[in-house]
Amino acid sequence: WNDNMRIDEARVWNIARDVKDIFETKDTLLGKSTAGLMRCYRFDDGGETIEDFAHPGWENFSSYAINPGVADWFDTDAAAMYGMDDINNNGMPDWFETYYGVTDAAGDEDGDGLVNLYEYLCGTDPTDKTNETADFDAAAPAGDGLTNGQKQQFGLDPRLADSDGDGISDADEVNGTADTFPATKEGDKVVSTASDPLNPLNNLKPEKNPLKHFEFTGTAEGMLLKANSKYAQESWTVMAWIKTDSVDQTAALIKRQTSENGIAYELGLVNGIPYVKYTTKNDAFQAPADPASATKLQLKAGEWTHLAGSFDNETGVLRLFLNGMPVAEKIEEKKRAELYGNGIIGGALVGEQVTLGQGYTGSMDAVQFYDNALTGAVVSDIYHTMESGAMGIAEPYYAEGEDESGVDAVNMSMSANELLDADHQPTQL
Repeated sequence: WNDNMRIDEARVWNIARDVKDIFETKDTLLGKSTAGLMRCYRFDDGGETIEDFAHPGWENFSSYAINPGVADWFDTDAAAMYGMDDINNNGMPDWFETYYGVTDAAGDEDGDGLVNLYEYLCGTDPTDKTNETADFDAAAPAGDGLTNGQKQQFGLDPRLADSDGDGISDADEVNGTADTFPATKEGDKVVSTASDPLNPLNNLKPEKNPLKHFEFTGTAEGMLLKANSKYAQESWTVMAWIKTDSVDQTAALIKRQTSENGIAYELGLVNGIPYVKYTTKNDAFQAPADPASATKLQLKAGEWTHLAGSFDNETGVLRLFLNGMPVAEKIEEKKRAELYGNGIIGGALVGEQVTLGQGYTGSMDAVQFYDNALTGAVVSDIYHTMESGAMGIAEPYYAEGEDESGVDAVNMSMSANELLDADHQPTQL
């Protein structure tokens, strides 16, 4: 209206929805089966009225539709929405079930071996009994060399050539290549795949499957992760393996920022000394409280180090871990970070931002986020077992030089003297 305003996908609820629910469904089609949905106006229907998709059926037009009183209320510049109408949540859209008269995703109406769900995914007719097994034996829509039946056998998406996105086609992972382990076959039928087509770590032969890590070049913005409400946690643990290029770096390694001064969590370096912190509207809380004075924690350049930070919302304990050991903590009984700020950062409304490597120059690997404060024992186990020396070299995604050294926790465990030299809490063993 007023020639400069658009509205799309208007919804009214009779329940209070939390931020996580709102975020995860904001661009997903919803309908009658969604609990608490009172009104849902998509503006995509035909005619001059605006139908309510929370109340499909013959009463919609007479009882729930909006009549704007004008014929040209609609616009073709619509918001992008994803998903489909699937009232029974079986993976087949309502129109497909209505048109073909099928409702059981695992059923096989035409008896050709291809179940109804895969008939939908493959674009075939689930009721055609005249073509015998032609649909089952036909090449999958992805054109990767597998048949519809093989895609179904291994639970793969027939529309995708590479279901797990690891750069190796489904056909190569199922049948095997010179770079994979051989497939197990009974005659011409594959009974065990050469590598797991649903595992993005692939399973190539070790010499063909080197580990990788990220190289950061010191840019102030670092790498911005895709916004997701799951990053908003009252209790949390964040961690990463890093290898700095210099001993005096100052950088935010892992950071979730919700406003200009609102930091939900940050794991970083000040002159090469690690810290973990969060802020409120007026205060900042970090461990160690004064990183500049914790000189024994300063990292060595060119060596892989495991850093972790955690916060327990119930106890108020903010803790920093270095190579699996807790080395600093801060207890704040009352004040907590804002989970959701106003989203204004740098003078612009950008929403919350989760970033890696702001101002960081060096390597980073195995970044992890947890929705709870991990115990010291768990962090120690992750440090000692997650990255073992048997896992091979780590090649960077974006190589800046010829460095090929990878994370090797076994070879980089701290010695007893190194542990004794590091700053410890009074009650820490």
